[in-house]
Amino acid sequence: MKVQIFDLTNVNSVVLVILAVIGFVTLFILKSMQAKPDAMEREASAAPVYVGAMTPEELRKCTGVGHNPLYVGARNPHAEEVTIFDMETGRDFYGPGGPYHVFAGRDASMGLAKMSTDVQDLEGDFSTLSISEIDVLLSWYNKFQQKYIPVGYLVMHPAEEDSKVTKEAASSVTTEDSGVRRRNG
Repeated sequence: MKVQIFDLTNVNSVVLVILAVIGFVTLFILKSMQAKPDAMEREASAAPVYVGAMTPEELRKCTGVGHNPLYVGARNPHAEEVTIFDMETGRDFYGPGGPYHVFAGRDASMGLAKMSTDVQDLEGDFSTLSISEIDVLLSWYNKFQQKYIPVGYLVMHPAEEDSKVTKEAASSVTTEDSGVRRRNG
């Protein structure tokens, strides 16, 4: 005598199998839609804050780890200034565990120009870049300008902040157009 667990000719068995499949699919969809607690906190946080001038030491803390912001600096090859961008919307790429996380909290200009994520390629003399590397950097800079919100600029020394207040950088970020809030004080 054969014992069958499911008799698919029986309507009750078919309904039970369909309900089980629907239950597993629903559970899978709900689990995949659940955001991680850190992501939920970040989404609930306010718009990026315009920070203005930052030293490399200050920028170095902005790696997106913990409650720190996620910033990357990039130089416009046709200007002296390094613009700092809020990369929160690109967290999958620039945040912890992302393929470009090495750029987080840094001036990434040299690495971008050389198309390298090696830490040793992040430092160097800008004047040594080839014309093609400068073109690559300009492409990255333009992409950042279109995709991410500028929140400040890099200064080498805190004293430069007073002498190098760029009205253009501050006025290029308006609260209505970009959703950026200005930091008080």
